[in-house]
Amino acid sequence: MKAFIIIVLTLVYTGTYSQPMETVEKITWYGQAAVMLDDNGRHIYIDPYKLDFEDEAFAVLITHSHGDHLSPDDIARVADLTTPIVCPKDCVPKLKELGYVLIHEVKPGGIIDIYGTTIRMVPMYNVV
Repeated sequence: MKAFIIIVLTLVYTGTYSQPMETVEKITWYGQAAVMLDDNGRHIYIDPYKLDFEDEAFAVLITHSHGDHLSPDDIARVADLTTPIVCPKDCVPKLKELGYVLIHEVKPGGIIDIYGTTIRMVPMYNVV
């Protein structure tokens, strides 16, 4: 298993620490804050927004509840209702309303494991 760290807005994505650090296979920016991390075919989307394709996400990370970060139409393009979604508390009601069932509420400084992938939250703020 690879170990790597990527800091994007509020979230840090890391693999396990059992081997020396390596980089993810591919990082794709889709505009605004939308990013996809590709680790050997496991796609982790961060704030999917204005996507013009569909995909099968390993997990979706939402940084906060603004519409250009928590975009229901775009999340639905890459996630089904059982895809793990990692988000702060203010996003949980909307995601539950949409029918998602694997919602992981997190706080800055928190750590969560999704099927062997460790995700660490870091503090941030939005001035807009």
